[in-house]
Amino acid sequence: MRISKEKEFAILDWCLLLGITAAAVLISEVSGFRAEWEDVTILTVVVFTVVITTLRSSWGPVFWRSVALLFAAHALVVLFVLQVLPQRRFGIPKLLLTAFGVAETFVIGTVLWKKTAAARRHEH
Repeated sequence: MRISKEKEFAILDWCLLLGITAAAVLISEVSGFRAEWEDVTILTVVVFTVVITTLRSSWGPVFWRSVALLFAAHALVVLFVLQVLPQRRFGIPKLLLTAFGVAETFVIGTVLWKKTAAARRHEH
């Protein structure tokens, strides 16, 4: 049975996402992070893994510089939010975390897509 290249990439993307997320969960548990830190660690891994694998066709110097800047901005926002939020036994409410994760994935993906549009046009 042959798998098309697109389906093969989709399977690899899912395996990558699940594997990296599992590693983040394991590291968070073993490290003894507070529940809030576990939540944002996993959120960060999922958001950036989804965006990076989805925009594989845009990989290049502009893309990776933009990813680095967006990651730094994300980290600063996360640090600020975790300082402001009260400590909770079970971390950040998961429905709220999911909503922010989806919104952040969309925003970061859109910014990266627009930042790399000129580079993609010059390639073709």
